[in-house]
Amino acid sequence: MNIAILWGLRQIHKIVNSIFLYLIPTLALMLLLVAYPVFYELYISFTQRYLGVGYIYVGLKNYFSLFSSNLFWHSLRITATYAVGSVSLSFVWGLVLALLVNERVKARTLFRAILLLPWVIPPVAAALTFRWLLHERLGLVNYILMTLFGVPPVPWLSNETFAMITGIVANSWKIAPFGMVMILGALQSIPQELYEAAEVDGATSIHKFWYVTLPGCRGAMLTVLLMEIIWSFCSFTLLFALTEGGPLNATLILPIYIYRLSFQEFDFCLAAAASTVLLMIMSLWTALYLKYKEESTEHIGR
Repeated sequence: MNIAILWGLRQIHKIVNSIFLYLIPTLALMLLLVAYPVFYELYISFTQRYLGVGYIYVGLKNYFSLFSSNLFWHSLRITATYAVGSVSLSFVWGLVLALLVNERVKARTLFRAILLLPWVIPPVAAALTFRWLLHERLGLVNYILMTLFGVPPVPWLSNETFAMITGIVANSWKIAPFGMVMILGALQSIPQELYEAAEVDGATSIHKFWYVTLPGCRGAMLTVLLMEIIWSFCSFTLLFALTEGGPLNATLILPIYIYRLSFQEFDFCLAAAASTVLLMIMSLWTALYLKYKEESTEHIGR
């Protein structure tokens, strides 16, 4: 009996060793591309760079400087506004699109492919398209507004309020197809028997949507909200190509603020501190999401 147990343990040991050997290249790549940059960024956030000397440890000096900066708090407020606006609009947009393409209509596959195009278009190309459409004097949108409704040219990208609205709409248009695909997959996994049973009980379309569709899509919706909030908080390319953080810092979200600190002011240590704050915000949000999802799963299991 003891010999059999020892033989079994030896085989398990061999299997574990072989699996570990196969994982070594992936682990090495992750350490090189993910872990090292993160730890290096954390390291320089506690230092100050001096010419001819290099990086000198200064403790929390960069964080104190960051939290005493009005521009940092302004960018954080702008980032929250941009993320909440983008996610709210894109989530509703994606849900409506998912409900529409879930219906049995002709050329349904073609419609799905067309609606998915914003997701695959590069952010720079999408931003340049929006800049052309919303140009104050030459843009197609202002031309239509002036021709059909007599509305004077709208400064979509040079007015503080309109620039933020434009950025939110553009980002929502870009990420909404992701929500459409995720929610569509959840819709198609809901058993039709539930809808038939609801009809037998006399449920209306609103009741079926509220008590069958939404609970059936809860997991997909939570995932969509998590990913879209992270993407909106960390968004850079689209809004930078649209407004570069202007006008008058009206669209200065945190990633653009970090870019300015790094590549315009060359204060890499302060930029690293700001990046760490952004990382902590996203980590906290992810932890809250996972905790809520676990509690929801346990509640459903009971």
